[in-house]
Amino acid sequence: MQKTGTASLVLGLISLILALLLGTVAPFVPLVLGMIGLILGVSANRGTAKSGTATAGFVLSIVAVVISALFLLLWLFCLGTVSTAVDEAAGSFGLF
Repeated sequence: MQKTGTASLVLGLISLILALLLGTVAPFVPLVLGMIGLILGVSANRGTAKSGTATAGFVLSIVAVVISALFLLLWLFCLGTVSTAVDEAAGSFGLF
């Protein structure tokens, strides 16, 4: 289970970095990587042998998923706002 904990840590770290760097452009990638890291962290900490790397990967993955989800909500809100503004502008010119 040591390899699973290490994989969780690596995915959690990568997803956190990507969430902070690419969160406004592509929030889907860190969200998916964070969820995979979350699953690996949970599976590595099952049983009697608890791993510090798995716990760290689990925590990093949770933080990355939360940040990515917030950026995704912001992205969808902005997309809806722009779509409404375009519809209103096009309606004022008699295009629709």
